[in-house]
Amino acid sequence: MVTLARIDGGIHDLALSAEPARSLFFEEVFRWAGAYVPQSTAGFLQIPED
Repeated sequence: MVTLARIDGGIHDLALSAEPARSLFFEEVFRWAGAYVPQSTAGFLQIPED
């Protein structure tokens, strides 16, 4: 499966990009995991609250 998400302002390694690109990247990763990873294994992928 291939999923494409464009993150404006991101560099090659989106996890190391400056804000707001980094936050957008992680939001997209967790959204994808919530949609495609079975619930029994997705529990460890929750976004921590600030």
